Amino acid sequence: MPRDYRHKQTAAGKQTYQRKSQAKSAAMYTGRPLLPMFMAGVFLVGLVLAIGLFISQQFAADSANQASVAEVKPAEPVRQTVPVAPAKDDSVAENNSDTVVETSEADVSQESSALKAAQDFLGSLGRSTEQTEADEAVMVSALDTQAQAAKPAAPEPVYSFYQGLGEVEVLVDAEPLPVQLEKVHYIQAGSFGSKEIAIKEQQRLAKHGVMVKLNEYQGTKRIYYRLVSGPYHNRLELNKQRNILRRLGASTLVFKQSN
Repeated sequence: MPRDYRHKQTAAGKQTYQRKSQAKSAAMYTGRPLLPMFMAGVFLVGLVLAIGLFISQQFAADSANQASVAEVKPAEPVRQTVPVAPAKDDSVAENNSDTVVETSEADVSQESSALKAAQDFLGSLGRSTEQTEADEAVMVSALDTQAQAAKPAAPEPVYSFYQGLGEVEVLVDAEPLPVQLEKVHYIQAGSFGSKEIAIKEQQRLAKHGVMVKLNEYQGTKRIYYRLVSGPYHNRLELNKQRNILRRLGASTLVFKQSN
């Protein structure tokens, strides 16, 4: 097939297909040289090291000065002039001469502290008697308070009704009843409206050894038949017989003899 040579293709205008991994980045060719940036970094690192060294030297110098100031200076001797009495011997060449005595500051401080302690001791001895008595009174009161607090509390009393009942004496104003009866008393062992029933009850009591009498009693409307035991002149015998009748099932009633 014939070709068309009217439009010639140049080598520069020819574009071939390339992959992304094969294509070179344009930034690699447009960037600045790396040498100036490296030099700037080295300069900055050196500057930081120099500043750090300077600061450390300043701290070391300050600490050395403080240590030297903290050292205690040796005590300088204090010169005191003490007059000496003239010697009696003629062999002494210089009369009325002064003797120089060297005393350190430590000795002076010790003397002052001893003098202060002596003054405090004398001051404590010179306290007034009233103050001493007041202190003693306060100490005694404090000791008494402590002794009272140390004492155990007294146990609370415990009361019991039956325990206190035996210790209580009851006084009764009532006079005891006399044993001897002023009037004759009788015991009614039953009252019946039928004579036959009264006789049966009399026979029943007789079987148990209790003897009673059958009496007629005129009521307001009719006649009653009652069983009577007695007479009794002693209160004790009366109560004894009444208890016997009660145990046998009889209905008892005590009455006096009519005039």
